[in-house]
Amino acid sequence: MRMMTIAPRPALASVVRSFAIVETEIETTRVLLPETGAVLGIRYAGSAALIEGEGARVLPDVTLTGMRNSVRRVRTSAGGGIIVVAFHEDGARVVFDVPIHQLFNGMAGLEELTAAEALEQLRVNVAAAHDPMSRVDTVEQFLLAHQSHRRRDRMVRAAVRAMRAACGTISINSLSAGLGISVDRFEKRFRQAVGASPKQYSSVLRLRQALSRYHEKANLTELAQHAGYYDPSHFIREFRAVTGESPLKFLRAANYC
Repeated sequence: MRMMTIAPRPALASVVRSFAIVETEIETTRVLLPETGAVLGIRYAGSAALIEGEGARVLPDVTLTGMRNSVRRVRTSAGGGIIVVAFHEDGARVVFDVPIHQLFNGMAGLEELTAAEALEQLRVNVAAAHDPMSRVDTVEQFLLAHQSHRRRDRMVRAAVRAMRAACGTISINSLSAGLGISVDRFEKRFRQAVGASPKQYSSVLRLRQALSRYHEKANLTELAQHAGYYDPSHFIREFRAVTGESPLKFLRAANYC
């Protein structure tokens, strides 16, 4: 598998975290970890299927996936190619003007969000491009043309900054109090902008913080402590809830990203 990460142009930097070009030479099954924002996938070669239990469901070529609290297992055909657009927490809602909270643990085909003609032109242009930068440029032009220019929620953005600074360990009660808003109102606005509750978002932050520190000789107690878990058992419970496996078994065996 080949993967190239490309930063967005300045005009999109506030809504898009990164672009990634992922290509496979042989059939590959990968475990996709939960992200801190929605993800847009535009497949230009091959096919992919979502593995669900004993079966598999073929995925559309263009999908918008909301935030999740569990991993996904995706099988990609040989000769596969996809552009993955990772949005900032409220980026997808700004671009597509969709109720992003309705996509929690789910996905939508892009034809549900934009005109069929524009979608088909995007597919054609991405497939016709001859190099990664040209493909990314094509997607950037599409995103710029479809931005809704919805006003962003400054309170939610401030909350995200605070939660990131604390690696997801900040109390929701203290955070909402510091922002001068009730917990219920804060949770509603956060979910509408980000697509997940503050608690769910914090869990993803902690998990990704722990994974960023993992190495072959990693100590679970140290991983848990640095990522803000109460103790190793708390880390193991949350990790198993997301992946279905214990941390060491998953990390030593899984082809994840």
